[in-house]
Amino acid sequence: MLVGINIFYSLKGIKVNKEENTLIRQWNSRGKWQGEVTAASVVEWKQLSVMHNFDYFYLFTLECIISGEKTVLKAAGVIPVSQVKLIKKGASVVLKYSLNPPKTAVENIVDPEGQEAVDLP
Repeated sequence: MLVGINIFYSLKGIKVNKEENTLIRQWNSRGKWQGEVTAASVVEWKQLSVMHNFDYFYLFTLECIISGEKTVLKAAGVIPVSQVKLIKKGASVVLKYSLNPPKTAVENIVDPEGQEAVDLP
């Protein structure tokens, strides 16, 4: 019983809101849902307290062109510690998205110096 109480209070310290939780679940299941892939630009980002192995999840606000219209979407992605330096306003990412049902996931971040996509976990 004491172990259960300790686990409860340990997990209570990890706060993720509903939107973040949904985006993290979409990222985790990105290989299982159908979607399109497009380039997007980073508008805003924040590091979340949730980790995937040794890397943190990030919540991105992204701008991209979908069906000829400028669209702003939110998506989660896991960024390796060695690639965090690539995250900045205007950075390019590869975004997987579905409009029906709406789902998003950041697949890659583009290294502006090498102009190559850096695969994420």
